[in-house]
Amino acid sequence: MIELLSVIIIKFVAIKKGDRELLFNGGDKIDFMCGGHTGKLFPEGFALVPTADARYDIQKTFFERFRVSLKFTCEDPIEKTYYTDRLKNTKPICYECGCDLTDNPDIINEIKESQITWSVVLPTCKSRQCGAFKCERKKRPKRPAQGAAPAPKKKRRKRGAGGGR
Repeated sequence: MIELLSVIIIKFVAIKKGDRELLFNGGDKIDFMCGGHTGKLFPEGFALVPTADARYDIQKTFFERFRVSLKFTCEDPIEKTYYTDRLKNTKPICYECGCDLTDNPDIINEIKESQITWSVVLPTCKSRQCGAFKCERKKRPKRPAQGAAPAPKKKRRKRGAGGGR
């Protein structure tokens, strides 16, 4: 469920680091199914604490923020934003089928090696159905550590013997 929530939500709502755990704990309490949604990810009045708890209204408002775009389906490929640098701590999943890649050290190493050269690395599980990695936008070489070379000095023209104009 966490991978699914990451893919669905990250595009729509800015999530603070501290709220991420709350969101994923909430995601574990619901049954998400593609299609047939009202557009809301969590049911009306959803919170992890009982209604009598002082935190109920805060959590209820928090969970009401999350929506599901009705144009997405479970068959859609995972969006590239899942693999951006902003989300470095996300679990590596196959770009095509969404399966977890964390238990495959060869694929994890290939992801790391590809990220040295490419700005966008879309890993796959390398099954027949999913194929090979997709890599886009080759990275530019980095400048030397000492910084850019100073600009050349401009040469001044000498005035002629006639005094100028």
